Amino acid sequence: GLVTIYAGVLKEDEIKGIILVEPSFQYPEKLSYENDQKLPDDFYTFLSGCQLPVVIFQGTGDRPDIKDFPNFYDKAIEAIPDSELLIIEGADHQMSGEYGTQMASEAVSVMESWNN
Repeated sequence: GLVTIYAGVLKEDEIKGIILVEPSFQYPEKLSYENDQKLPDDFYTFLSGCQLPVVIFQGTGDRPDIKDFPNFYDKAIEAIPDSELLIIEGADHQMSGEYGTQMASEAVSVMESWNN
């Protein structure tokens, strides 16, 4: 997720939107890219410059304590002007089984809306 959103922001003129599934936004300080450069110090300020629609899918099945889990997705949704968090109740991190089918169906609907 971190690499996808970073690359997407840098290549905004080449794509219509970004769909992320359970991105690991809690670790931006650990991501480096060519020549060991780091992401900008304030990752969420960087995200605020994103001009693309962004959809983040989150499952609740592998985190029974989801209400106590620090939600980095909320920070991302606040930072990205055109973004949405879609919760798949009961889905694990991998969106296994029927949850993957549900997520894929919703993702297709989102992408179709970007073509209108």
